[in-house]
Amino acid sequence: MDVPLTGRAFEDHDLESRLADQGIVARRVEKDEKERFISWMAADGWSAGWQYQAGTACDAEPSAAFVAEKDGEFLGFAVYDGVRPGWFGPTGTSESRRGSGIGSILFLKCVEDMQDKGYPVCHICAVGPLYFYSKVVGAAVSRIFWLMDKDLSSV
Repeated sequence: MDVPLTGRAFEDHDLESRLADQGIVARRVEKDEKERFISWMAADGWSAGWQYQAGTACDAEPSAAFVAEKDGEFLGFAVYDGVRPGWFGPTGTSESRRGSGIGSILFLKCVEDMQDKGYPVCHICAVGPLYFYSKVVGAAVSRIFWLMDKDLSSV
């Protein structure tokens, strides 16, 4: 999916305030937090591949990784540039916090940061929840890949 970034505003002050009222803050991952962040991802069940991509995003200057936290506990994350420049993802919210708006605010923080860096488009790679991205920023499907296989054992 793609999100055009030029000439748009991505802030959602109402959502950010609602989360802040619950003690939840969305912010950039600092360089010295990378190890704690990746350890949390592992403990929360996120794949080694996603951990690698998030670590790569943390190494950007400034960090291209964002987290939501409450009382020092990470609740969700979103990163970009972990695979290649201009690509968003991976992103995830702890299972017990899904549906709270954490994923939306983290995604918005990333696209706003990508816009500030001068990217004209945010490419969302390996999309799972099409409706989520469409609803939050009007992302549109831009390409489709089909995974195909064939059993050759009888050939």
